[in-house]
Amino acid sequence: KVVSMKFQLVVLGDELLQGKTKDANTFWLAKFLFSKGFSLGSGCMIGDNISDIASQFQKSIEENDVTFVTGGLGATNDDLTKFALESAFNLPMEFSQTSFDYADKAYKRYNKSIDENHPYAQMPKGVEFFYNQAGIAPGIMYQKGKNLIICMPGVPSEFQGMIEEDVWPWLEKGLVAHKGCFKKTISIQTKALPEETIFLRKYPDLWEQISSFGRLSSLPHILGVTISVNLEAASEKDLQKKEEGFLAFIKGHEISEYIWQIGDLSIQQYIVKLLTQKKLTLAVSESCTGGLISHHITNVPGASSVYLGSVTSYANTTKEGVLGVKPQSLKKHGAVSECVAEEMATGVRQNLGADIGISTTGIAGPTGGSEEKPVGTIFICVNTKDQSTQKTYQFPGNRIQLKHRFATAALFALLDVLEQI
Repeated sequence: KVVSMKFQLVVLGDELLQGKTKDANTFWLAKFLFSKGFSLGSGCMIGDNISDIASQFQKSIEENDVTFVTGGLGATNDDLTKFALESAFNLPMEFSQTSFDYADKAYKRYNKSIDENHPYAQMPKGVEFFYNQAGIAPGIMYQKGKNLIICMPGVPSEFQGMIEEDVWPWLEKGLVAHKGCFKKTISIQTKALPEETIFLRKYPDLWEQISSFGRLSSLPHILGVTISVNLEAASEKDLQKKEEGFLAFIKGHEISEYIWQIGDLSIQQYIVKLLTQKKLTLAVSESCTGGLISHHITNVPGASSVYLGSVTSYANTTKEGVLGVKPQSLKKHGAVSECVAEEMATGVRQNLGADIGISTTGIAGPTGGSEEKPVGTIFICVNTKDQSTQKTYQFPGNRIQLKHRFATAALFALLDVLEQI
């Protein structure tokens, strides 16, 4: 059971505004809240200025149920979050045994200790704390009426860990786990069709049809779209009926031929899941993608049980010497060709002893293209002991964009084969 709530994220730090580091927490929090059936209503970024931060805190707590804050909780002079809380809400500094104990416990993980004069021991009066299991600085929570400001470190692993392990479970118990409506978000993953083609050209009525079940959102990705619908109902039984009705509709619609998953897994996570279920192993040979496919696969926990390895065969000598590509194939057809892609996939599968081999060879540019094979051309081959499946594409984009499109296209080509095994 959940109630409608308004969330905001305030990101603090001069280093972000000066372009010295990137903000990864907004993206993560928006995705996390969405997975829980909520939305991140707003966000802002503020430099290290007490007055500016305090003014934002005053505004945020009046306008939002929960304001998450990242950054400014360390022990150096530019860590101003607790002082901004003091200024915004007239909270005098005092010794906090809880904050001291949390910080001391964290320091002991590194065989260190602190005394009662440490900055982490002095905190605004009346706030509460969350233990930091991945770092040192405790999280700080201030409550005004029913509204909250929850401050956490800006380090993504610490911010994300604290929300998943402590903050969100506390929120569920104390704020959102009471009388309200039942909610569920269902995500539909599509491939091959751009967002505009789906909703404006091919299926112009689809947005309205899905919206009859719940609030709809659409997020384009490389070579695919995530279509998500937020279902709401007055009871758990009604929610189940609405979910069944939506799934029956979407599976019976023509869009279903472009759906590769109903769920939230990435393409690489889904591939590792299928390989694991089917007890198959994978080997990869990459030229134009430069190891990007392997990077995606090995980002997935558990990939080591199905992924045997790769050869980044950029040079023709590597294609010949390591993968067994025939010199005559390279001479007659060129390195970027269907023939060479097949020999690369076959070679890496056989040499590494895998069930499936996949290869990429293409032209990422900005030079190297021709009239016959322009920049953006890629040949992909997925090879098993029984067959080779070829895909050829021509994509737009610069070198970095093309590498990502090439790698994604290869993963979808692998998925097509896996679904037939």
